[in-house]
Amino acid sequence: MKKIGFGSLSLIFLIGGILISFNFGFSNKNIIGDEIFNFFGLKAWSCDSEGFHYTVILMMILLGISFYLGRKYPNDMGATLSKSISIILLIITTLLLIYAIIAHSPETIYCQ
Repeated sequence: MKKIGFGSLSLIFLIGGILISFNFGFSNKNIIGDEIFNFFGLKAWSCDSEGFHYTVILMMILLGISFYLGRKYPNDMGATLSKSISIILLIITTLLLIYAIIAHSPETIYCQ
């Protein structure tokens, strides 16, 4: 059985990265990441409720940390699984982000 160590934290970062991109019945229909930004008095979108969604960057940072820890400490419990899931989600998110940048006009992304 694998030991619990720093690599096990990668599972926590993976779950955090996934959870901030979900809505669990908030009355204003914001996802958890948006609520985190609102709590700290920051905007979650570049233009009111459209444009660039900063929560995506927060999610990618958490997934990146998960991947890093899973790669650095592969012998810890949950590290290998979270590393694999993190890289898959990072690739999908990156491709969707590239598509969104290409498909939408710069005015929508940059509030012009």
